[in-house]
Amino acid sequence: MKRPVTDEELDRLLAARLRNHPAGFADRVAGRIEAERAVRPRRTRRWVWYLLPALAAAGFALVFAPRHEAVAAPDFETLLALDESLAPARPLLDPLNRELCTELPVAPAHE
Repeated sequence: MKRPVTDEELDRLLAARLRNHPAGFADRVAGRIEAERAVRPRRTRRWVWYLLPALAAAGFALVFAPRHEAVAAPDFETLLALDESLAPARPLLDPLNRELCTELPVAPAHE
């Protein structure tokens, strides 16, 4: 990989070459360099383009993150009442009973 040329080295090179050329050559070279710099777009670092979507997603997540509410303590009285109301269905947990229920004839719908 080549090392980048410093500004001092460029100045020294241009000064050495311009001394051996006719008058007005330095102005033409300087004008050409300025024209190239004006036309050439500024290089943007490639990693910036990868970083922008990540920053946008992080900002979106921070702004629109769901707010967590405090979880209420379980109401054991309600749970016990629910357990009592479901007790008559406990025989359906037996695999044999479930199989027998699937074989029951279907009653015709009332018209």
